[in-house]
Amino acid sequence: MIHFTINNILIYNIYYIENLNSEKKKEKKRVLMAEVKNKQVLLRDYVCGYPKESDMYVTTTSTLNLKLPQGSNGVLVKNLYLSCDPYMRNRMKKLLDPTYYAESFKPNSPISGFGVAEVLESGDLKFKEGDLVWGITGWEQYSVINATESVFKIHDTDVPLSYYAGILGMPGMTAYAGFYELCSPKKGEYVFVSAASGAVGQLVGQFAKLLGCYVVGSAGTKEKVDLLKNKFGYDEAFNYKEEADLDAALKRYFPEGIDIYFENVGGKMLDAVLLNMRLNARIAVCGMISQYNLEYPEGKIVYVEDVVQGLENAPAALVGLFLGRNVGKQIVAISHELDEALSKEAAKPINMEQKDLDNTLKKAKNTIILCLEDMVLRNVLLTGCSTSWPDKMGATH
Repeated sequence: MIHFTINNILIYNIYYIENLNSEKKKEKKRVLMAEVKNKQVLLRDYVCGYPKESDMYVTTTSTLNLKLPQGSNGVLVKNLYLSCDPYMRNRMKKLLDPTYYAESFKPNSPISGFGVAEVLESGDLKFKEGDLVWGITGWEQYSVINATESVFKIHDTDVPLSYYAGILGMPGMTAYAGFYELCSPKKGEYVFVSAASGAVGQLVGQFAKLLGCYVVGSAGTKEKVDLLKNKFGYDEAFNYKEEADLDAALKRYFPEGIDIYFENVGGKMLDAVLLNMRLNARIAVCGMISQYNLEYPEGKIVYVEDVVQGLENAPAALVGLFLGRNVGKQIVAISHELDEALSKEAAKPINMEQKDLDNTLKKAKNTIILCLEDMVLRNVLLTGCSTSWPDKMGATH
């Protein structure tokens, strides 16, 4: 009798769950057929100088029919996480060069950038409803992405989804390819990383240490210098703002010269570095200045995020990059409903062996990096790796 009763309970529970799931699916279909309000972040006007929160505004007046037009080859997505990246500053100004890698954002239109999303409907056979993707999307709750070549399916979900806007997305791959493939590093070489606590820079420093290089980084505050030495494992680090003579500072840390320079700053720092490069040295030019902090314990990559909640806080988060407010990779969280099971893990460091990180990053290779190779300057190989080139505005890191 007890056994029979238990089976009855189990059967009843299974029936209840199946019916509950069925109702949820029906409700989801009803929602997809509806027209909904679509909260968006819009550019107010073209930006001069450093961006301000007032250069953007949030609106809830826009509506969107959650159904793709007949015959569409695009994908309809619900955005989950957005990445705040400094390259977006270039797209906030009026670009007159038609050969530039991307168009300007249009005033009074949603801005866009890298993010993580769930596919609600797809006209592209590569995607289906329920797929998780990362790539270029709008700064809004829902987006219709017609250029589906700019989004990529997420296969590994054993880490928080937001990591695909950071270490497993564009910044991580820029650091990986920029250092390993463009710089061709060797054990024992002397490596200098400017803006070393930035999104790409501090990852490069950890890669260099894992390879057995001597690594020095520069940053803009004492706190960040301490992080470089005490958490990221740098051999040395200095605050460039406290150095009256950058050439002398580099000679102090690199008496025998620099083999590899990972460039994130430009200007006076680059001028000083060029005076200290060794024969056959390499410079990787990278325009990424956003920040996420990693630790470097015992040969593993560790990742930490700075997450703000809500699309309405996205403008402040983006502007904060240029003011040094964020500690960790800056992410805007729009929805957590698909990440609830992983949300507890998001606060923990991600420990990935180097070989595991290599394999994960290689899966999405060839999607991010723009390279200018074989530009020789003073016996130095100058290469570029980024999704954009550095703006003329000064760096703050």
